[in-house]
This record gives sequence, structure tokens and C-alpha cells, in this order.
Amino acid sequence: MHHSSNIRERWLFRVSFFVFALVFASITFVNHYCFRTYAYDLGINNNALYDYAHFRWNDCMLMQPQFTNVLSDHFSLIPIIVSPLSWVLGSYTMLVVQWLGLMFGGYGIYMFFKRKTDKPYLPVLAMVHFFSLFCIYESLGFDYHDNMMAAMFVPWFVNYFDKQDWKKAIVFFVLILITKENMALWMFF
Repeated sequence: MHHSSNIRERWLFRVSFFVFALVFASITFVNHYCFRTYAYDLGINNNALYDYAHFRWNDCMLMQPQFTNVLSDHFSLIPIIVSPLSWVLGSYTMLVVQWLGLMFGGYGIYMFFKRKTDKPYLPVLAMVHFFSLFCIYESLGFDYHDNMMAAMFVPWFVNYFDKQDWKKAIVFFVLILITKENMALWMFF
């Protein structure tokens, strides 16, 4: 690839990445600001975040009497891990984590294709295609989803598995597993 083509591709990557980051932020954060998010799933996770950030086991009043703890409904350790962020980000914590996770997943798509092909612009096209999928907009339009977070680790898992970098592949495999209980079945396949 020529130097000028490489510069154009990097510029196109940065512009595309930034535009999609703004679009996704305008969906998720504006919805929350305008009270268009829900008690399920974001509200339940925010309740759990508050408890975890204050070193308490979650007592989820939104799900009683069926469940007393959010882990009884869906086993996800991500809220426990990111709970200290709620001291700074408040009710936006899981939305920010999901938004960053989405951008991280798109970057993983870009990096995978960058490594697999020498065709100019194909990695950017793959990332733009990924960011254009309807399921992303539908998920962001509701509120927070553990499944979306797990799906954003998959490009990195595949990338490291393909490179036979087993340590990093295992790290992302474990991240996928702890994001939601149904991902174990998904990773089996």
C-alpha cells in the first residue's frame, strides 16, 4: 500500500469512527436524558451498581419477590467490575460502559480486517458495515444490554484466537463468559 493511500485510510478510519461514536452517543445518552430508558435492564443494573459501589450485596427491590439479587436473574459480573465508575458517572455508568464497549468492538472489527487483508479501505468498510447494523441501533434505542457488551468482545476473541495468541484469547473468552450467563452456550458453538 502506498504511503498516501495509507494516510487516506487512517483519515477515513478516524472520521468514520468519530461520526459513529457521535451518532451512538446521541442515541443512548439523549434517550436517558429525556427519560426514555426503562427500569429493565438499565434501572436494575443501576440499582445493583449503587449497592456494589457502596460495598453492599445487591437487594433488588425492582424484582422482588421473584429475585432478591440481580445475579439471580442474569449472572453478569460486569456491573460489579464497573461499579466504582458510578461514583462519577451516576445513572449514565452502564450506558457509558456500553457505548465504550461498542466502539471497542468496532475497533476490533477494524483491527481483524486490517491484519487479514492488504486491500486498502476494506478494514474501514468492514467497521462501517458493522456500525451500520440495525441491531446496534435497536439496542441503543432501548437502554443497556449485557448481551451487547459480550458481543463486543467477540471480534477481539476471534482476532487473538486467529493469531494464536492464546493468553489474550482466553482473557476475552472469560470476559465474554462473565458478561452474561447465556454467552457460555454461545461460546460453545
